[in-house]
Amino acid sequence: MQSQTGSACNVCHHPSSTSNAGNCYKVALAARINAGQTIAQALASVEGLDSDNDGFSNLDEILRVRTDPPAGIGYNPGLIGAAGTDPCGSNPSSAVTNQRETPVAACYANCDGSTTTPVLNVNDFTCFLNQFAAGDTRANCDGSTTAPMLNVNDFTCFLNQFAIGCS
Repeated sequence: MQSQTGSACNVCHHPSSTSNAGNCYKVALAARINAGQTIAQALASVEGLDSDNDGFSNLDEILRVRTDPPAGIGYNPGLIGAAGTDPCGSNPSSAVTNQRETPVAACYANCDGSTTTPVLNVNDFTCFLNQFAAGDTRANCDGSTTAPMLNVNDFTCFLNQFAIGCS
């Protein structure tokens, strides 16, 4: 699968060098290939996984239409956040692509993904608080890239998103 945001190599490797160890998506693929799967089998078996743990499946990230620069189709399924950091890399807080690599959720404040009315409720606050307490990058509402990435600004961002509501 080739993302339009980069070459086929850059889906697994950092854009700066294809000789590096690779990102979380590559780790997932390599594990399956090392277990005896063909490349096609490995690709199919990781489609539904969330290798970078950003809340989106690998296939969804690869095929999702980008609403931000560089536009086109495809987020990197092994990188996360506003600057494309590699949670599986030796320096997980260092920017790799300097572009958003986690798709924006349809309604950020709907943290629990509920579909029944009211969609936004106390469960979304609980969900956000649990993500924040666990250090989950999905709680990085403001998309900050400097330490500490999770801070009071994320609470303010979440409250603002909740107040806007879901359309």
